[in-house]
Amino acid sequence: MSAAKNTQMPVASPEKVAKKSPEKVAKKSTEKKKRGPKKKVLKEEAVKDQAGEEAVKDQAGEEEVKEPVDNKRSATLSAKHNKFIMYSFYLIKKMKEVDDSIDTDALMRLAQVFGSVEIQTKLVDDFLSSEKEVKASVKDIKKTEKEAQKAFVKTEKKIIAKVNRTKIVNVNRNDDGDIISVIFGKGAKAETVSDTSLLSSSLVLDAIKTKLSPTQDLVAQIVSAANNNNTLYDNNNEHDVNVKPFRFLDTDYLIDNNSLLYHPTLHTLIAQFNHTTQTITPI
Repeated sequence: MSAAKNTQMPVASPEKVAKKSPEKVAKKSTEKKKRGPKKKVLKEEAVKDQAGEEAVKDQAGEEEVKEPVDNKRSATLSAKHNKFIMYSFYLIKKMKEVDDSIDTDALMRLAQVFGSVEIQTKLVDDFLSSEKEVKASVKDIKKTEKEAQKAFVKTEKKIIAKVNRTKIVNVNRNDDGDIISVIFGKGAKAETVSDTSLLSSSLVLDAIKTKLSPTQDLVAQIVSAANNNNTLYDNNNEHDVNVKPFRFLDTDYLIDNNSLLYHPTLHTLIAQFNHTTQTITPI
């Protein structure tokens, strides 16, 4: 029989083990040593960061707590919203130029010209969100004004036609000589129109002037001259003036014994009345 085969693994000699083992051990230990400092450095940096955020010790060993820094920027009004606020300011200034009695401070507060960013933003946003309603309101107002203007033009044409076809047209004036009413006809059938809007129409006034006699038109000039005349004739002068109420062409005067006419309230001499020709001559 043949000899049995040896199945045991070959054993390395002690010398080989001694040669290989120190190198492997050295490599492993070196790798461990290299990894160690990295972890330590990272840990130290983390501790430093944490310590820097929480507290810092001064020389006396006392701990000073850092106050949190607020990096938030203050709110600012957008360019879009700012245009509306600036226009409000501009409009209020223009209104003040036209009418000095306007309370601009109240309007500034109402328009939030100097309000906070939040309030200004809300004010403009409320307007923008209701823009459709605002446009509809403006449209309705324009429509109403247009209809009123049409009605006024219609009435204006009617009174001009009435002036042109009426033979007798008289007027009443105020102290400044402005026409305050127009009288069509005379007696019980006389009709008076005193609509200030109609009597301020240049078309209506032109029509009335064509119907007034030269004497009637002269009355306006006399009254105007009286308002600009500073000469007073009353009991304070060197002599007394005896006057009595006098009415001519629906205008009131004071008249003296020499047929001189005086303003009924200002007592200024304004004209000479001619009883024969029934005319007035301004002085």
